[in-house]
Formats: sequence, structure tokens, C-alpha cells
Amino acid sequence: MILHRRRAVSAREIAQVIWPEETFDQENPGKNMKYLIYRLRRSFSMISSYHLIESTSHGYIFNPKLHIMTDLDFFEQYVAAAQDTTSVIRKIDVLKKAVALYEGNILSSASNELWLIADSAHYQTLYQDTLGNSCACWQSSKTT
Repeated sequence: MILHRRRAVSAREIAQVIWPEETFDQENPGKNMKYLIYRLRRSFSMISSYHLIESTSHGYIFNPKLHIMTDLDFFEQYVAAAQDTTSVIRKIDVLKKAVALYEGNILSSASNELWLIADSAHYQTLYQDTLGNSCACWQSSKTT
């Protein structure tokens, strides 16, 4: 859910990720899912008056009123900022910050899970491109 905060995720999708070995009724993944969401909401209520997770007609979604940022969000912001700047020195500085944030596969303990492969590949490619751009900028700064 955190990787796709703006998209509602069905209870069935969440249950399949959390309990991949279980089989669920097509319409209702069971009380376990509802209880898990209840516990998450209850735990988060200790630090905020907002609900962390909201229910929609399409499933569950992180509360859009909360400004949740992950290291992946910052990584993408740095990459975008580097693309938008014309100053080579500024670009190198921003790309260094992006590279410093990347620590390998996202959710490395689940990196072989089917639901994560596309996102993992996206960030690996973005990181490799960022390294290439960093090297090109650094080389460019040495020749000017």
C-alpha cells in the first residue's frame, strides 16, 4: 500500500500478500484482514487523531490527508530536481543526495515476491540511470 498510496487496495490483495499460502473466499478474505486493519488504525491513533488507513468502496487506502513521505519519494524528488536544473554543480549535488538514499532492493526481505518485482525493477533502473547521470555530470564538470 505504501508504494501506491493513491490507489485503493482490496482486502483480497492485501491478504494474498500477507498470507500467500492461505485460500480465501472470493468475496471475503476473512475476519483476519478486518482485524488487522482495525489494529493498525488503533495503533496509529496513539500518535495521530487522523486515521492512517481509510476504507473506500474499492478497498483500503492510506489517508490522503496525511503527508507520508518515504525514502523512495525523496529519491524520486532528487532525480526529478536534477533533471530540472541546468547548473552542473547543482545537478551533481542533487544526484549525490539521490544516490546516497538508495540502499539496494526495496523491501529486500520480500524482493522475490511477484507483487514487488515491477517496483523493484523500476527503482533499480532509476538508480542505475542516476549513477550514469552522476558520472556524466562529474565528467562534464572536469572538462569545463
